[in-house]
Amino acid sequence: MADRILVIILDGFRRDFLSPELTPTLWALARAGQDFPKARAVFPSATRVNSTAISTGTLPATNGIIANRFCDPRVFSDRAVDTSRLAHLEAMDRAYDGGLLSTVTLGEALAQAGRSMAVITSGSEGTTFLANPRAARNGHVTLSVKDWGSSVPGNLANEALELLGPIPPLTVPNSGRNRYVSDLYLRFTEPRLKPDVTLLWYNDPDKTLHSHGPGTPVCLQALRDVDAELARIVAWRDASPDGQSLQMIVASDHGHVTGTDPIEMGAEFAAAGFPVSESAEEPAGTSLLGIPGYLGTITDPTPGKRLLPELVDWLMTRPWCGCLFTRRGDGIEGGIPGTFAMELLGGEHPRMPDLYYTSRGDDRPNQAGWPGCSFYDGSQPPGGGMHGGLNPRELASLLILNGSRFGTGRVAEHYAGDIDIAPTVLALLGIPRPATMRGRALCEVPDGPVPAESRHSIKVRRGRRVQRLDYVDNGSARYFDGGFVETE
Repeated sequence: MADRILVIILDGFRRDFLSPELTPTLWALARAGQDFPKARAVFPSATRVNSTAISTGTLPATNGIIANRFCDPRVFSDRAVDTSRLAHLEAMDRAYDGGLLSTVTLGEALAQAGRSMAVITSGSEGTTFLANPRAARNGHVTLSVKDWGSSVPGNLANEALELLGPIPPLTVPNSGRNRYVSDLYLRFTEPRLKPDVTLLWYNDPDKTLHSHGPGTPVCLQALRDVDAELARIVAWRDASPDGQSLQMIVASDHGHVTGTDPIEMGAEFAAAGFPVSESAEEPAGTSLLGIPGYLGTITDPTPGKRLLPELVDWLMTRPWCGCLFTRRGDGIEGGIPGTFAMELLGGEHPRMPDLYYTSRGDDRPNQAGWPGCSFYDGSQPPGGGMHGGLNPRELASLLILNGSRFGTGRVAEHYAGDIDIAPTVLALLGIPRPATMRGRALCEVPDGPVPAESRHSIKVRRGRRVQRLDYVDNGSARYFDGGFVETE
């Protein structure tokens, strides 16, 4: 019987959430398969950014989804692109003449090989769409529990809704909707369609973590609930003849830190004389273009980008400011002294801003004793979860391979990550990897030697302020291990 692949994404699951007491099903899958303790999200460690990395096997600097929200005047002159919204992604696709993404996706490679794919999520319509943007064109299936009207094809979505009944309301934890995702797979998609590849995306624990941070009772309940959904999937696989050929990849898109120190960054920018707007229609020189926040994306529209050096000078005095990346560097240092070169992120995609900045954090424990705290800009009260930056706790993700092709009880010593999922799926199915994919096929070395990795810890200095970036290269793949600001 030919292999079929099931990819399960637990949105926002930190690597250190994995335990036999809290997530027994997930723990058992790791012990019975191949575990990757050094799995890493891409930077920015945001959901739609990593959904795209999973679907393309590439970093944002290659595929073009460079943040969850970002300004692109070619798409909208008066507001930012919000990648959670399907209408915004469709507008971007039109603006780029079908070039929403700059790379080939897993779904496109599967379709070219005559294979089928289904995506079922409780996340946003944007998360669902970016997991397989050409699903409608290629005859694939996407079912979005949160935004059912975006599901394709419509007639099949209607059949599923008639079979399973109304979609449960959104709750925290989002247990009802995550259960509905499992039902769509077990009761509809599997018996009705039997796709070659299925992606199930559960939006917990991320949904819960944003309002109830790591280690809180509500967070722990969300983890138990998604583990229970995994138990249902595993029980079906082990009992069903159709499940015997199923190869499972269980992963998360990113981790979380706790937001402990709130900052109104937009107000601080304005008070310092650097107003930031999402509108490119502002008169040149009156404001910067971008999104201030936990992760900042800023472009200077003034002639000669005269504000940018002044802005960087000011940011370096802010206690909440972490790593800074600017364009036109020398490979390590950016165009402005004391910043990192943006090309360290994998290149300089035309959609990337003039400046990325991250919020500064550390590894202090939160009130529940879970390490990883940070300054943040957001509407939730202190104690909620945050992600998008370079704190090692938000980069450390989950990656487990479980099935007959992966061996038993193996713990990988090498780095891996979201960019390796699509190449691994294609390798399992014997489909050539598109040239644009930078990730590695992890299934090709279950018994082999540790791949040749090169570890890097680079620094740039300006006065006593030192930025450090840790990353690992393996062939064309790059895995970020953390970004730090130190005072020497």
